[in-house]
Amino acid sequence: MHLQIRQVGPGVCPICGMALEPELASAEAAPNPEVADMTRRFWIALVLTLPVLALEMGGHLTNLHMLLGQNWSNWLQFVLATPVVL
Repeated sequence: MHLQIRQVGPGVCPICGMALEPELASAEAAPNPEVADMTRRFWIALVLTLPVLALEMGGHLTNLHMLLGQNWSNWLQFVLATPVVL
């Protein structure tokens, strides 16, 4: 974080994108927007990852690739995994 960046209220550093920390810590328990954002990202990633896991492991445990086809399975895994990585 860059020490020269100062603003009133929460936000992100315009130079590096890190969350700005308050100069004076308070004892009140306010909702943390970083935790809310990471929780939302976690659940989205989980929902998109479970089908990828089922498609990949299904090919080893069952004949799932025979039903769907290896090419379609690969493309579907690619489409589902891309938002998780980005």
